[in-house]
Amino acid sequence: MNDYGVLTNLNVLEAKSNRYTVKCQRNSFIILTVVWLLNVFHIFIIDSRLMNISYAISLLITLACYLVCRIGGADKPWIKYVLLLLTVLFSTTVSTFLTYQAVLVAAVPLCYSMQYYERKVVYYTYGLTIVSIFFSTMAGYFYGLCDANMLVLTTGPMAQYVKAGEEMALFDAINTNPWGTLPLYYALPRCMILFAVIIIGSHAVRASAAKEIQEIKLKKLSEIDGMTGLYNKNKYIAMVEKHYPMVNMVGVLFWDADGLKKINDSFGHEVGDCLIRTVGLSIQELCSESRHGYRIGGDEFVLVMENVNEEEVCRVMQEWKKIFARINQKEQTDFHASVGYAVGVGEQIEELVRRADERMYIEKRHGSGR
Repeated sequence: MNDYGVLTNLNVLEAKSNRYTVKCQRNSFIILTVVWLLNVFHIFIIDSRLMNISYAISLLITLACYLVCRIGGADKPWIKYVLLLLTVLFSTTVSTFLTYQAVLVAAVPLCYSMQYYERKVVYYTYGLTIVSIFFSTMAGYFYGLCDANMLVLTTGPMAQYVKAGEEMALFDAINTNPWGTLPLYYALPRCMILFAVIIIGSHAVRASAAKEIQEIKLKKLSEIDGMTGLYNKNKYIAMVEKHYPMVNMVGVLFWDADGLKKINDSFGHEVGDCLIRTVGLSIQELCSESRHGYRIGGDEFVLVMENVNEEEVCRVMQEWKKIFARINQKEQTDFHASVGYAVGVGEQIEELVRRADERMYIEKRHGSGR
């Protein structure tokens, strides 16, 4: 099935996912803004310098997400990797400066990545997240919000450190080997837990994506002519009613397969079907995102081109004649089809199709002796 007017199924879903990732990143920043305001008004008691640094860097990363998607285009295949990298940098920044206050933020980029159908996107994000966790653990220990457990490495319940009637907690010696203990007892367990999240979440998301892709395929199949691969009459009617009237200028080519009835009567319907497929194949080679081909009747075809002038329409018509001749030569056939054209404003699409049809019949009469 060929579809030149719409992006492929996965591209459609990925573009939606990219926009949703930017939206979620914006919402994450809004949450951080609320935390920052609560800290400004001394409802939270995080060190102001740490909070402000975290907030400023996060703002820049959020703006970068928006600009990348806006300038690069949400449908570009590489956009998702840049967006996920930026979301990991966001979580790394927050984890580094706010440490235990933001322990769950490491899972956020992974949740974003699970929107995408390809598993390699999830594992790409997981790899970045592992680096982020190890980096933020060590950087947070030296430069972030002090996590007392990192200093003393508590290993038991509260009763082990607080005796009855005492107002002071009894801790062990200060952690003398943070570069050995923190990666092993802090970073590694979190990475292992996130891997379990991947297994559960990826399955659910892929199942949902597969269902959505199937629905898109079924919708497309309802719009495609099975014999030629062009759009069918239902799609043509919908575009004529809703889309083409909104286009400034359109060019129309109208075809009729010559002698179909005589071929069916003389050589059988299989040869007649071959004629129809040959005409359809030649029109397919002209199609693009701004040129849509339709089979609107048994042997009638239309190509509608958007925002073109008469010179370009005539050039495309001549190009088609060369394509049709090449296919005839390759298949060792001698099929013929007549074509007419018209150019005008999109609001007059039905009138343009009628005029192209009339010109096609003039050509057909000139070729009546074939």
